Amino acid sequence: MSSGCYMQRLMLRMVEWHARALHGWSYDTWFNGRFLEKWADPSVLEAMKSVFAHYDTKDIANALLASMCLFRRIGTDVASKLGLQFPEEADKSITNWVESCLRAM
Repeated sequence: MSSGCYMQRLMLRMVEWHARALHGWSYDTWFNGRFLEKWADPSVLEAMKSVFAHYDTKDIANALLASMCLFRRIGTDVASKLGLQFPEEADKSITNWVESCLRAM
């Protein structure tokens, strides 16, 4: 399984958690992203337009950063709704590392 597929599954899980955090934990998010456009938050749907890349190095880098940004935003929302702390220091650390790797390319 490619790392892209794995990351997409994690993103879908977070989008589902985000929708349930906003609408209640029994909110129907269907199965495997089905009808995503009907149940996901509109701002999440808009942000998802930039998380899929073409087969181009710069576009892949941009999509990775957009994915991280979206995951951070909705992860923070979900953590807040659950009364949990989002791991900001870990997020900053990995974001800095990814950005430095991308600059070195």
